[in-house]
Amino acid sequence: ICSLSAISANLGNITAGDLQIGSSPAISGTTMTGTGAHIYSSGNFVFGNSTTNMVFDGSSVYMNGFINASSSNASQLVIYTQQTLLTFTVSKTNTVLVGATGFAFISRNSAFPFETALAVITFYIKNSSGTVLASQGIEFETRACYTGQYSTEIPLSFAIPISLSAGTYTVTAAYTYLFLFDSAGNNVTGSYNTPSWSGKTYVYQPNI
Repeated sequence: ICSLSAISANLGNITAGDLQIGSSPAISGTTMTGTGAHIYSSGNFVFGNSTTNMVFDGSSVYMNGFINASSSNASQLVIYTQQTLLTFTVSKTNTVLVGATGFAFISRNSAFPFETALAVITFYIKNSSGTVLASQGIEFETRACYTGQYSTEIPLSFAIPISLSAGTYTVTAAYTYLFLFDSAGNNVTGSYNTPSWSGKTYVYQPNI
């Protein structure tokens, strides 16, 4: 047969060699090279391209490139007022995971000592119109130390799964509650505080 344009048949079981379509698709460890599909005579297979693919190597199935991650880093970002930590885009309606991990930091110079800090950092997820779609407040109480200035640092993290439609979104944060007290329990909160955030803000979303 020189040319076969159509076939309609109940072929039953077929014993054959490899079936390959595309541009040199091949298994490479737990991923693949080339583009297209390759079903090996052993039953192993690959589908996709070098970045997004599904691979069966005879023992396990691997799916690569189906999670899209976005992140940003902040270092000593003053969030006495609300500041943007991350802007990200969702291409189609999906449930995404939004989170952050890092350190809250409060400092004052030696002229204004404090011993205890009571604070809340609130993280917000907003759409392109600025509407708050979700928020997460993290409350903490901690004591200060003195190393040339009075300061305190505490590790914090959060993660929120949220369903978002296609669009652009931002993650912002601010100290929404902050009180400082001296060793006698007096409230010494003032505008000379420097409350900040250092850490990574991230978004994970399915790329399927």
